[in-house]
Amino acid sequence: MKQGNPYLVILVVGLGFGAGFALHRGTRSTATPADHDPAPPQRTSSSGTRPPSADNLEATRSTDTIQDLLAADRSSFAGRFSLWLLDASAEDIAAFWDQYRQRNSYETDHWDKLVMFRRWIQLDPEGAIAAAKRDGAEESALWARAMLDPMSVLPAKPGFGSRWDDIATSAVMRFHPDLALKMIRDNPNLIADSDPDKIANEIAGDDREKALTYLVENGQLHLTEPLQRWTREDPQAAFAWMRLHWGLAEMKDDFLTMLGSEHPGLAKEFAAGLPEGAMKRDLAQLAFRELLKSDPAAALAAARAEPVPQPEQFAACARSMVDSDPQAALGLMVELFKLTPSPTVRTIRTYSPLDPTDSSSEEIPGPRDLVTDLVARDPQATMAAALQMPGDKTLVSQAYSLWSEDGEISYVGGDPRSLAANAWVRSDPAAFAEWCNGQEDQDLRSSGLKMAAAQFSTQERFPQAMEWAMELVGQDDSADAAVDVFKQWSSKNPEQAVRWLEETDLPDETRAAMQKTLKPAAP
Repeated sequence: MKQGNPYLVILVVGLGFGAGFALHRGTRSTATPADHDPAPPQRTSSSGTRPPSADNLEATRSTDTIQDLLAADRSSFAGRFSLWLLDASAEDIAAFWDQYRQRNSYETDHWDKLVMFRRWIQLDPEGAIAAAKRDGAEESALWARAMLDPMSVLPAKPGFGSRWDDIATSAVMRFHPDLALKMIRDNPNLIADSDPDKIANEIAGDDREKALTYLVENGQLHLTEPLQRWTREDPQAAFAWMRLHWGLAEMKDDFLTMLGSEHPGLAKEFAAGLPEGAMKRDLAQLAFRELLKSDPAAALAAARAEPVPQPEQFAACARSMVDSDPQAALGLMVELFKLTPSPTVRTIRTYSPLDPTDSSSEEIPGPRDLVTDLVARDPQATMAAALQMPGDKTLVSQAYSLWSEDGEISYVGGDPRSLAANAWVRSDPAAFAEWCNGQEDQDLRSSGLKMAAAQFSTQERFPQAMEWAMELVGQDDSADAAVDVFKQWSSKNPEQAVRWLEETDLPDETRAAMQKTLKPAAP
């Protein structure tokens, strides 16, 4: 089925039907029709509606004048204008246009002009095009002509000139997607001017697979409506297509969303018939989420029964408890991190004859979000639970790195201590720093204060960053954190940083290190 503006769909049907009933609009005739022999009984359609005839057409004709239409509000104008155009003459339309075009530009509408020129061109193409060129409405007239006869505007575009090539091409793309598809295949450069959404939906009416192939071939992966409709109406066929295209993230996400909302029971069935791999895992997770919605206890039992623990499942169960039973959620967090040494990252082996050891990694969705949820509810309880697990007390694991990117601190790591610290320092660096400063374990305290100083620096809150970095100066820790803060501070606000340096008592070594970071004064 073709998709489009409802105004146009109604009007185009009406104009095609009314083309043979054009009457002059200067005055309306009220004469009684001439006598005629009785007509045979009219056959009705299956809906009971009589087919159009001279007897019932008159009742559907518009009684609006041009002034009535110009005074109509937008909510009723489209329907009334469509009806009026059914038997308007070229002179009537010209008279309407002469008044309508004088409105301010924000009071006119592209679709009003489009359907008007469509009818006008049917009746008087030379007059309509001349008026459009005279009044600066060439684009609407060209689109209207493309609706009626696309080949008349491609490739010569008579009556307008070569500067309208792109507009003519766009109009054909919009109203004749089958022709547009052929044009694109003949000339791939036209894809930049096409309406791929319109074309794909047109193709999808007859062949969903063909429509999706077109979108994939032309890099329009965000246009997933044909796939959504296919999944809703024929999930088995959509699933078969997705098996060949699971690497397309946009398509995969919308397929899973639609399958979960329309056919949740099929996810488990689909997953059961697949070999091990990403698609099986994703569908199994969808089936698990549906089970969790209906029976949380059964979902948790199923997660614990898996021969290989699935971190996504434990995280989903725990996240569902954060508000209702935070202690149970904390217990599941601990259980999750004890089950597997790296519940946040999955290694993917890539079997290649050139390098049989090749692999890549991807983040496992869920565990990081679980820790973030728990920190948002009770950061100190979450940190306490995380610190109960085996391992050193540093909050930034040596196996991972810390950097500033787009105004945020990012951590690559999967241990619960660094995850909890990361979530807390992002949401409330002052409270996090106060907590860290009160810890007896030196590794925990120093690593936490460095994180707080880095977070404040990223936010360009340099006095607060320096306050916490200075807590480490003169103790067992070095002054590296304070020097790093000063370097960033002086690059953003050198006058303020230098004033702080002049007014603050510092060890000589620390002062000298900070001064070395200053840029030399201009000669």
